[in-house]
Amino acid sequence: MNQENKKILHSAIVHYGQVSQVDQSVEEMAELIQALNKFKRKHKRKEDTVPVQINIAEEIADVEIMLEQLKMIFKCSGQVDIWRRKKLRRLADSIAKDKLNERKNTRKRSRPVSEKSE
Repeated sequence: MNQENKKILHSAIVHYGQVSQVDQSVEEMAELIQALNKFKRKHKRKEDTVPVQINIAEEIADVEIMLEQLKMIFKCSGQVDIWRRKKLRRLADSIAKDKLNERKNTRKRSRPVSEKSE
């Protein structure tokens, strides 16, 4: 994030207060959850999801802004980076494990019946 944007975020924290910005963060996350749920409903009904997707992008931007402020308030940017790396590694490992299991299961299903009983 560039310095100008950091100044804006810092100004918001100073102007509105830390507790208020924490509350605002919760509100923005709730709005994103609402938009995601609306997307799921419309997608399930085979309705047009484009307007909802536009709203989701807006809500993600709001949440990202608030997350940056939360990192400033709690002075945890470094910790967040460490956790992000750990969790991404865990996700990659989980995907690799799932793919390996899928290949094993595919091989088992493709064997002739006589091989399975041995």
